[in-house]
Amino acid sequence: MVRVLVTGATGYLGGVLINRLRERGMDTVALGRNPQSCAHLEECGFTTICADLSGGMELQLIRQRIGAVDAVVHCAALSAPWGRLAAFS
Repeated sequence: MVRVLVTGATGYLGGVLINRLRERGMDTVALGRNPQSCAHLEECGFTTICADLSGGMELQLIRQRIGAVDAVVHCAALSAPWGRLAAFS
C-alpha cells in the first residue's frame, strides 16, 4: 500500500486531498497545525500529526512520528490578507 504524507492537511486543499487519497486506497499521514482540526482528522481515522513546522519543534521528532512514506504532497502555507512580511518568508 502506498503511504503519502500531506502537509497542510487541516487546510482546505490538504483536507480535500487526504480524502481523495483515502478513496483511492492510499494510507495517508495528515500533518497540520490546527489542534481542533487534527483531532477531527484523528476521529475520522487518519494518522495525524499536529505540529507547526515554523514553531521550533525538532524536525527529527516529527520525522520519527511520521515514519516511512512513499510520497510527500506539500499543501501547507501561511495565507492571510494581513500580517508581518517576515512571517511569510
